[in-house]
Amino acid sequence: MTIKKRFIYSYISAIAITIASFFLIVSLTFYVALGKVPNITTIYKMITTQRSLTADEKNSYLGLYNIVQENPEQLKLPLNDRVTKLIKTIEEKNLYVVIRKEQNFSYYSNGLVEKSLQVHAPNYELNNFEPIGTLDNAGKMYHYIKSDFLYDDGKLGSIIVLKRESNLLEFFTKWGIWLILIIILLAILLASLIVQRLKKTIIQPIEHLEEATYSVKEHEDVLTEIERFPEEHIVKEVERLQISFKNMWTELAQAEKLSKQYEDNRKELIANISHDLKTPITSIMGYVEGMMDGVANTDEKKQRYLQTIYKKSQSLNELIEELFLYSKFDMDAVTFHYDTIDLTIFLADFMDDYSVEESIEWSVQLPQTAVYVKADTTQFHRALTNIVQNSIKFLDKSKEINQISLSLIERDDDVIIDLLDNGIGMSKEQADKAFYRFYRGDKSRTPSTKGSGLGLNITEYIVLQHGGHLSVTSEEGQWTNMRMTLPKVKGEDNHESDIDS
Repeated sequence: MTIKKRFIYSYISAIAITIASFFLIVSLTFYVALGKVPNITTIYKMITTQRSLTADEKNSYLGLYNIVQENPEQLKLPLNDRVTKLIKTIEEKNLYVVIRKEQNFSYYSNGLVEKSLQVHAPNYELNNFEPIGTLDNAGKMYHYIKSDFLYDDGKLGSIIVLKRESNLLEFFTKWGIWLILIIILLAILLASLIVQRLKKTIIQPIEHLEEATYSVKEHEDVLTEIERFPEEHIVKEVERLQISFKNMWTELAQAEKLSKQYEDNRKELIANISHDLKTPITSIMGYVEGMMDGVANTDEKKQRYLQTIYKKSQSLNELIEELFLYSKFDMDAVTFHYDTIDLTIFLADFMDDYSVEESIEWSVQLPQTAVYVKADTTQFHRALTNIVQNSIKFLDKSKEINQISLSLIERDDDVIIDLLDNGIGMSKEQADKAFYRFYRGDKSRTPSTKGSGLGLNITEYIVLQHGGHLSVTSEEGQWTNMRMTLPKVKGEDNHESDIDS
C-alpha cells in the first residue's frame, strides 16, 4: 500500500472513529441520566422545553391569562371584540393561539391543524406545574405556554400560546440530502487539498529519493538528482532524510574516487616497482655477461665490473627494503612505541654522526633548554635520516661551499625542525609532489639520481603518525627547506641542557 493511500485511509478512519465516538459518548450519557437513549425528536423537545420565554410570549400569555382570571366565559364562542382584538394582536407577533374546552378546540390560529392538536395537545393540569413545553403540529415543532382552568359549567379549558421553533427534523427532511452531499464534497475537497499538500511535502520528495536511489543503482549521473536536495517547503523529517541521502552519496562518491585513486596508485606502484627493479637487474646482468664473454680481460676491469655489480646490488637491496617498509606502513602493520624524549639532546646526538662529512658546512642551532616530545625513537631517527640524506643527495656540487643547517624552534604548543640546504632546489610543481611515492622529479626516472622515490613519502607517514606535519619550500637553483612540525609535550619542566651548538 502506498503512503498516499495510507494517508487517505487514515483520514477516513479518523473521521469515522471521531463521529462514532461522539455518538457513543452522547448515547451513554443519556442512558445513564435517563435510563434510555432518546431519539432526535425527544432530544430536541428536551432542549427547547428549557428555553426561556420571549417578551412577546410572556405579554401575550399574560393578556389571555388576565381574561381567564376575570371571566373564563369570555373565551366561549362567539368571542367578544376584546378577546378577538387581543388574539389578533398576538398573531401579528408571529405567535399562535389555541383555546380549548374539553377535547374540542373552540379557536386555533391559522396554520395549525386541528387533528394534530387533538393528538399532540398537552394534557390538562389544573395545578399548571408544567405550563411550558414543546408540541408537534403536523410535523412542525412549536414552543408553548399554557394555562388550564375550569369554565363556569365545570368543564376543563385551556389557553395555549405557541411560537414556531426551528424544526430540526423538518430541516433534515427538506435539506438533509443536500447537506450531506455538501459535507461529503467539502470533505473530499479538504482531503484533496491535504493529500496534495502531503504529496508536495512528503510523497514527491520521497519519490525523488527513490529516483536518486535508482540512479545510484544504475550508475547514472546522480549529481543531477541530488543537487535539489534538500528541497524547499517539505517536512523536517523528509528534509533530514534527503540531507542524509545527499551526505551518504557524497561519502560514497568520495570513497569511490579514493578507491579509483588507490587502484591507479596500485597500477603506478607496480609499474614503478617493475621499472626500478628492472634497471639495476639489467645493469647487473650486463656486467656479468661482459665478464662471462671475456670483455673484462684485465684484473682492473674485473675489479671495476665487480664494484659496479656490488653497488647495483646495494641499490637493489635498499629499494627492496624501502618497498618492504612502505608496504608495512601502507597496511598499518608497524606498531609505534612512543616515549617522551628531550628533542634537544636527540638532535644533537643525531647530528654528531654527520659532522664527519667535511665536504659540507654544517650548522646546528638548538635551544639551551630541554624540549620534550612523544616519539618512537627508531622511526623518528629514520625520518630525520631520510630528509638529511635527501638534502645531501641534492646538493649542488658546482657551488664552492655546500651548506646544510638544522634548527629547532620551540613554540607554545609545538616545535619546528627546519633543515635548510643550499642545493639545487626544486620548482613549485616538484615541491608540491615531493612527498608522492616514487616521485624523483625526473619524468624519465633515469638512475642518475640515486634513490627509490619512497624516502620522503615514508618520512611524511612517520611524521603524521607522530601527530605532526611535514612541508617543503624551495627556490629552484638556490635552496630547499624541509620543515617538520611536532606537538610538544606539556607539563615537563624545562631545564638547562649541556648542549653547545
